[in-house]
Amino acid sequence: MDSKKFALSTRGLFLQALVLSFAFLSLAQFAETRSTPLNSSEGIVAPPYSSACLRAAVRTPTSACLAANAFTSLQSAFYDPDSNRGWPNTQAWINANTIEVLSNFLEQADSTDWENETATIHSIVDDLFYKSEVGDCRAPVSCESWDDLAWWGLAWLRYYEASGKVHFKYLERSQYIYHYISTHGWVQSCGASYQWGSWSESAYTYQNSIIQALMATFSVRLVHYEGSGFYEQSNLVSHASQLWAWMKQHVIQESNLIFDGLDSWTCKVRPQGGSKVWSYNQGVILEALALLAEHTGDRQYVQDGVDLATAAMSALQNDAENRTLVEKACEPTCNGDQVAFKGILARYLGYFALRDGVPEEVASSIWQFLQIQQKAIWTYARQVDSKGYEIQSLYSMRWDTPGGNLDAGSQTSALDVFTQMMIYDKLQPDSKGSRISKMSLA
Repeated sequence: MDSKKFALSTRGLFLQALVLSFAFLSLAQFAETRSTPLNSSEGIVAPPYSSACLRAAVRTPTSACLAANAFTSLQSAFYDPDSNRGWPNTQAWINANTIEVLSNFLEQADSTDWENETATIHSIVDDLFYKSEVGDCRAPVSCESWDDLAWWGLAWLRYYEASGKVHFKYLERSQYIYHYISTHGWVQSCGASYQWGSWSESAYTYQNSIIQALMATFSVRLVHYEGSGFYEQSNLVSHASQLWAWMKQHVIQESNLIFDGLDSWTCKVRPQGGSKVWSYNQGVILEALALLAEHTGDRQYVQDGVDLATAAMSALQNDAENRTLVEKACEPTCNGDQVAFKGILARYLGYFALRDGVPEEVASSIWQFLQIQQKAIWTYARQVDSKGYEIQSLYSMRWDTPGGNLDAGSQTSALDVFTQMMIYDKLQPDSKGSRISKMSLA
């Protein structure tokens, strides 16, 4: 944007004051009606925190404005520059997800409007890269927690891609973490797969869904990168396929929902929580399935992903009319881990919709579903005071009704949805009517 247009002349100051008055008036007017869900024809009022959104005085802002404002509030409310993981009031594995979400924002924010935000992201990630190199596993989590480690490995890989694939250190860190998990977490029980971790008996006797999905996705995401370790490309694909076969045999229900995991002693669903259906378990494996289809040419992987995505969107909505995601296994009392689950599902639904081979009608239904989540988050999760005025751009974990836990995890979850809708907003039809994404996912 041309800075001359905003010169501090008398006329410029008057116009800016008028713009600000209109923005605050719009917020107050919207606050009076926020108890009524938005429909597809209604707008969302931008909270005036990002400089780009403030200058534009947007009545119906883009998803980019919502994401930029949420990021600004994430930093002002929760970021600690002295922490080795950035946002210490939530779980360390969620911090890794925050890096991946910010990487997605970074890649989509290619306008000069977002220079401040992108510069901040680069600075944060570079700082955390060195601070987070802790222990033998080189991550700020327990080296005996395989799923926590995998989130960090995927986060560094995503930032490597989003920042232009020019800083090899991020790829190298990602590959190192993959190798660490592969050589420490594999067990032969129950048909062979990964254990949850090794820090306690409850961890090393639990083969849960999320670590299998993470490592399947991690494997096929690394296929395109030279030196991906210690593993041939064909072996990476084969390993992901093996993990998916294990999941189909052990943790996929007839309803196409994924439950949490098996007890390694009995090879049956663990009585203490193993049968629960968590939203993030339904999402992460979708990326692996789409990539397996691309690498093998087997369309059944895509169909499996379609079945899982369709089942998740149907089963985890509050009702067929409003279609808002609910973490049914814990709401309204979700803990510090669970607050981030829905955003992860939203992210991986978006990734799946972008992949080659996913039917256009399925991709369209996913984007429509994510748009509904964005509007629900703004309507209900946004924090307002007793008069209905916004308290920064902060979002709680409940998307279908006001209330719910609020921390960096719930904020990241909302930001997850906003950044996926940023991607959708940038999709453009090609000559055949297909959509082209500006995403560097391998």
